[in-house]
Amino acid sequence: MGKKQHSKDRMFITRTEWATEWGGAKSKELRTPFKRLPFYCCALTFTPFESPVCTADGSIFEIMHIIPYIKKFGKHPVTGAPLKQGDLIPLNFHKNSEEEFHCPVLNKVFTEFTHIVAIKTTGNVFCYEAVKELNIKTKNWKELLTDEPFTREDLITLQKMTSDPAYNINVSGDIKQMLDELGTEKGREAALHGGGGSKARNERAAALAAILAARSRIKEDRKSKSKDEDRPSVKSRYTTGAASRSFTSTAFTPVTENEYEYVKVERNPKKKGYVQLHTTHGDLNIELHCDITPRACENFLTLCEKNYYNGVIFHRNIRNFMIQGGDPTGTGKGGESIWGQPFNDELNSKLVHSGRGVVSMANSGPHTNGSQFFILYKSANHLNFKHTVFGTVVGGLTTLATMEKVPVDDDDRPLEEIKITGVTVFVNPYTEPDEEEEEKAKAEEAALDADKDKVGSWYSNPGTGATDSEAGSGGVGKYLKPRSAGTESAATSADLTTVSVGKKRKVGGPAVEFKDFSGW
Repeated sequence: MGKKQHSKDRMFITRTEWATEWGGAKSKELRTPFKRLPFYCCALTFTPFESPVCTADGSIFEIMHIIPYIKKFGKHPVTGAPLKQGDLIPLNFHKNSEEEFHCPVLNKVFTEFTHIVAIKTTGNVFCYEAVKELNIKTKNWKELLTDEPFTREDLITLQKMTSDPAYNINVSGDIKQMLDELGTEKGREAALHGGGGSKARNERAAALAAILAARSRIKEDRKSKSKDEDRPSVKSRYTTGAASRSFTSTAFTPVTENEYEYVKVERNPKKKGYVQLHTTHGDLNIELHCDITPRACENFLTLCEKNYYNGVIFHRNIRNFMIQGGDPTGTGKGGESIWGQPFNDELNSKLVHSGRGVVSMANSGPHTNGSQFFILYKSANHLNFKHTVFGTVVGGLTTLATMEKVPVDDDDRPLEEIKITGVTVFVNPYTEPDEEEEEKAKAEEAALDADKDKVGSWYSNPGTGATDSEAGSGGVGKYLKPRSAGTESAATSADLTTVSVGKKRKVGGPAVEFKDFSGW
């Protein structure tokens, strides 16, 4: 066997050959190829559905099979997460004349490669291409069939060309165990005699009614939240684009006038906020930096006005460091912001952890602020740009010293209960701007009314308007004093007597003179 310049004729088996071609390759774990469950099948029974429902993660189930399963196990069949009947969303699939599932907008037949999505608020199913072109790109967040408004979070992906192992029907584990139980007596009892007939139809109707009631409650909660979170709108420099869209596409209602877009803005207050914490060991007066950290201060003030901190204890107390509270559970792991989710940090070089009495937000990492806060006993520069400083204790330092002396256990938990008994809000800058804006709007309206042109006597309406105003009453020359009739007559006679006489034309001058025509 000849050797070439770059060939390698080894007399032994290399590591790569052993691992890929020889005995070592057999030790590799045999994995079944990925196989996706068809979109028209139930993820619990693997059979075609008749009345489909789905969850927020896009798993599709037959309502007659998933309801008994939830009643018995109370968890998601695919992921194992807790699941309730109210979490199910009824789906509306559309079929063409050939009884094939298709998109009702583009009439595109669904296949195993189609990207399929559903709208959470209505349950209608579309192909992603239609939603992308007609909703996302045009920023027209209205359902294509019902014109009901929705958000990007309401899009549920039912099928996508990705190899998600959660949808592999060949995977072994809990799913096979569930399938084995379906054929046993336990499975028959869990089915609640829902195999067919009038009883099955009644159960299906009851399940759908429960789901629709849950959806209506969710809609009402959303409406109430949106009313509470309304912000003042400001007229922007850009139009809504409705006229151009209607001109270029027949899918939109014709619009002939451009309307300016109104943008909702958050205006940061320019004032400080002031509250007083009433504790079992005394009162603490706190100044809030609403002009620098608006979100943290708004969260704290709103929670104080809602009596959220009443009865809440300080669960952590470390001498020469800080005291922490604001958790209703008293464990250091609870608490929620007014928005229902953690909000971002507001780090500013003007506010650092320097000095006694600094009030800062407690968190478990970046952008995880809730309702917990802590008050420093001593400077802690190592916390700078990690926690949001939003206030300072300006009164009650003796109370802070008393709280620092309270003994604690090995977990820094006070042996003597330190509790917030109440909160008094002295100044809330987030409610005052509304009153100032209303007064400003009224003043602007009054100025506009004053600046409106008054219609006078003219050819188009000679019967309207007032007669000639007196001299010096207003308008042009309102600062000049009116002259009397005697003065006017004297001035007129003087003008008549003092008429300038032109010079005589000289005779015998040059024959031609180039002059203007003023002497004619």
